[in-house]
This record gives sequence, C-alpha cells and structure tokens, in this order.
Amino acid sequence: MNRKNTLLVLLLACTVAVSAQTRGGYEIAITEINYHPDSSWQSQDWIELYNYGASEIDISGWYLKDESPVNEYIFPSGTIIQPGQYKVVAQRTDTFSMIYPSVTGVLGPFEYGLGNGGGLIRLLDDAGVPVIQIAYADTLPWPVAPDGFGPTLEVIDPTDNLNDPENWFGGCVGGSPGGPYEDCNYAIQVSEINYNSIFFHDSGDWIELVNSSAAPVDISNWRIRDANDNNQYIIPEGTVLEPDAHLVLVQDLFQFFTYYSSMEPVIGDLVFGFSGQGDALRIYDADLKLRYGLFYHDDPPWPDDADGNGYTLELVDFFGTPNVPGAWTSGCIYGSPTTAIQLPCPTSIETYTALPFTVGPNPFSSYLLIDLSGIGFAQVAQALVYDISGRVVNSMIPAQDQLVWDGNTSNGASLPAGLYMLQVQLTDGSYYAVQLIKE
Repeated sequence: MNRKNTLLVLLLACTVAVSAQTRGGYEIAITEINYHPDSSWQSQDWIELYNYGASEIDISGWYLKDESPVNEYIFPSGTIIQPGQYKVVAQRTDTFSMIYPSVTGVLGPFEYGLGNGGGLIRLLDDAGVPVIQIAYADTLPWPVAPDGFGPTLEVIDPTDNLNDPENWFGGCVGGSPGGPYEDCNYAIQVSEINYNSIFFHDSGDWIELVNSSAAPVDISNWRIRDANDNNQYIIPEGTVLEPDAHLVLVQDLFQFFTYYSSMEPVIGDLVFGFSGQGDALRIYDADLKLRYGLFYHDDPPWPDDADGNGYTLELVDFFGTPNVPGAWTSGCIYGSPTTAIQLPCPTSIETYTALPFTVGPNPFSSYLLIDLSGIGFAQVAQALVYDISGRVVNSMIPAQDQLVWDGNTSNGASLPAGLYMLQVQLTDGSYYAVQLIKE
C-alpha cells in the first residue's frame, strides 16, 4: 500500500479539516517528532522539518526551542530548505548517524532533548518571532505508540493544524527521518489480539503473529513484550514462520485449549496478559532489536467490540502502520486464531470446527436444535443457558443426541431477544460454551 492509500485509511479513522496555511509567511511544518525512542533504536531525540511550499526557505539564524527560555539551538548560516525538502534536526548528530547512516544533511546538535511525557517545540525566525509552536503529549487524544514503544509521531497533513492531535499518528518503528512517511511493511507482525474475552468464552489473552513477507523467517529466541519491559516471552528455538503462516501465542495453554481444542500452531504460556484499557505490543528479534511496535486502544474510534464482547482485534491493513484504528476490525465472534480472518463472518455456530457439537439455526427465533452426536448424549451431564449477566435461565439434561430448546426459561417463561450463552457440561467435568442470539 502506498502513502496515499495509507493516509486515506487514517483520514477515514478520524475527521481532519484540511486548509492550506502559512506560518508567519513561511510554508514550513514540523512533520515528524522522535521524543522517546526505544532503547534498541537509541538515536536520541530528533525532529523533521518540511518545506511544503514552492520557494526555498532560508532558516539561517532561526531558533529551535522547547518550553525553557534557556534551551535553544540556532540554525547555522547558509541553512536553506528547498521546496519539497525534508531536514532533520538531531539532539545528537553522531548518535543519530549510527542509527540512520543513510540520512544526510542532518542539523544539530540540540543538547537539551525533548520531554518524554510531552512538551513544547518552538521554531522561531531570526527575529525571534514564533513560526511554529507544538504542544505535544504522550497520552490520549495524542498517539501513545511514540512514547517509548518504537514508532515516531508523524503528521497527516503538514498544512493543517499542527496542534491538533488528530492530525498526528504513530508511524513505524524507527520512523522515516529525512523523507515522507513510508508504509511499515513489517515481515512479522501481530495480526490478531484477544485482550478481553467475554465471560462465557474466556480463552485467556492471546495474540496471533503472521509472516507477511515472501520468505520464511526464523523467529527463534525472538521476544514478545507488552508495555512492561519485565513482561517478556521468548519464542522457542527452531520456530520458523513460512510466508502467510500464522502462529498463536497464548497466556495460558490450558485455558485456550478449553475453547479452541483443535487449533494449531499454538505456543505458550506467555504468563502475562494484555490490558483491557489499551496496551503496547512489541516484537524484538534474537539480537534484541525492536522489529514491531504497536499501542492499541479499547475505546472508539478503535473497534470496541473486542473489549469484552466476544470479538478480537483483527488486522486488515497489512502494509501500513498498525497504530491507527482504521488498520483493525472487530472481526467475527471468537476471532480466527491460527487462520486469516474470513469475511463475511460465519452465520451459524455450525461452522466453528473447534466445537464437538452443532447448534442451529443461530441466530434463532422459536427453537434451537442442539446436536450432541459429536459427543454422545451419555457423555453430557447437562446443558445450561446463561443470560448476559451470567444468570442461569434454563438447564436441560439430554435423553438423546438431539436436544431442542424453545428459547424460554426452565419454567416456560418467554425470554427477550438478545445475547445468551450455551454451556455444554460433560460428565468428566470439562465443558464447551458457545454464544447464542435470540431474535
């Protein structure tokens, strides 16, 4: 996907008013900010300037400042930005060049750095008149991913309001200094996240990796981390992902296989889970170099059906940045671990092969047929129906493989339309659960 298509995704995810403007008579913008890099990309802080006009801009003698009256960098004589040109200003030019050896013409150093918790960036002309002032933050509504999780802060429209957090997004690991934003095109990336299961289908937290490249990737000894550096899972030796292959990493193997008994390949235990209030997901290679960085959220415009309503976050944009809500969908009920998402979603539970019984029609209006022949009714202790609050509304003990529920309570009272859960309990103490929809 090219830059134009990726920005279209971004613009669909949030409404941005576009209006060309000059700043103090100059068509110049700050287009990228690296204020808290990951330790494996420790280039120190830097910003990127961009001349979006048709004339060159001489910034000799201009000032780059933060909120402090004493911290400043003065641009040297002869500093000119040509039309369409990007120019990087680095806190430490030597450290920057170690991480980005191909980026030339880097200006600096400005020794004071940028605030990790947010701050003020000011660009003043040679007369001390403010040209640009950006007060960025590391919390919502500003993108959170640039706050130490790998991506940089990238602007959507350089001609629009630079203080509008909706005009910025978390880009790719390491960013794109000295040039326009480029799609991430991660080889190994997270394609599905289950961070808050619905109560009656609690498979624990899990994520799915996919190899989006055209070649096999050996991910032996790669690390998975969330926002906490102390939470780390090391992928076992000999783990190779073929092109388009999926791999599920689960918090608790026993809990996962209770609901997805036939799924593979699956590895774990991660031990740690992922927050239901938003969290980071980071992938490091065997040399501890960050390869992938994401911070997801649990509230709109991110798909909030994944937040305890039985759905997962499923990736739909495999080329751009994963740090925008438009790159994800809530997918299908219970997700699609170990496989690519299949749209449109299955219309009945019969299509979910992980269950040893079938239920249909689902959704239903007057009756529901529960076919236990895959288990054998003699192995079933009882079938319980729960409402959305977790209250048992009906219990049934099968006398044959075909069990019919009329959609009422145990005493015959009619139940309203809505979401229910069927739990089939076996005589050995195990059970299966499936969501029902009564129309």
